Amino acid sequence: MGGGLGARRPLVALLLFVAVAALGYEAGHGVGGHGSSSTSTRTVLVDGVLLDYPSAWKRAAGGPPIAGLVLAHELTLTPPGQAARAGLTVGSLAAGDPGPLPQGLLAQLRSSPRTDVVNLSEVQAYRYSRMNVAGFNRALTVFAIPNASSGSTVLACYASADDSSVMRACGQVVNAVTRVGQPLGYDLTPVPAYARSLAAVLASVRQGRAAVARAAGARGASAGLGGLAARLAQQFHGAASSIQALEAPAAAQAVQSALLGAARSAGDAYAALSDAVRARNAAAYASARARVAQAEASVNEALRRFALLGYDQARS
Repeated sequence: MGGGLGARRPLVALLLFVAVAALGYEAGHGVGGHGSSSTSTRTVLVDGVLLDYPSAWKRAAGGPPIAGLVLAHELTLTPPGQAARAGLTVGSLAAGDPGPLPQGLLAQLRSSPRTDVVNLSEVQAYRYSRMNVAGFNRALTVFAIPNASSGSTVLACYASADDSSVMRACGQVVNAVTRVGQPLGYDLTPVPAYARSLAAVLASVRQGRAAVARAAGARGASAGLGGLAARLAQQFHGAASSIQALEAPAAAQAVQSALLGAARSAGDAYAALSDAVRARNAAAYASARARVAQAEASVNEALRRFALLGYDQARS
């Protein structure tokens, strides 16, 4: 009989894990069991990430009023009596979002945050401090943990500007996160050789972008716009080929793919602009200008994402 019980143990463990993953696990326990403190905590599983949080914190009915912070599988935990002012929001990036921060949140940033690569208890994460989000006047620090197999995990700590205790407690929760059923994390430290290669590629289009912008100024297109746009189209297509040839670090692969697509679109848009100018076709010119604006916005967004990975020199 002892052999039968031993054979069942792996099956029992597997069934327990499946139940936790499907329903979300939450139980009260003492952190003292881990040798760090006697503070009572609870544990919750959010999309493959286990969080130990103070037992006095509660689940909030809705997320924080942070413009653009929209996450899949979102959960918000708040300290007692501060449901509307402070807490921790955790979730995953939407499918297709290259990260490391949600696209909607990027659009609401008034300035670039400070980016640091930090070592949590189990994995590395990007930490974004000095976050200045439109319409949000509280302290905000956001962590992003990339995941190669699914959307990256995002954790946002927020509180009143003068409430450092909540921010500290939230940071401790983030530091102790445990990933369940996910591959090992990878090194997030920017790679200098890759940064230099990327900067060289972007330098090839920087002057051309500025020249076309001047030639297509508000007072009307200059006589040389067609030639400048054609040259810039070639430069963007050349840059796309160079970007495709770069071997991106694991942490930068999704953002490099986004930049590659944006560079190709920009090359096509500037080629269309050149054709419209040379054909003296007003309707085609207006359409091409709209395509150029959209492509440039995509390029700039990809460069902002590179800056959030610590590749500041990628920004034009």
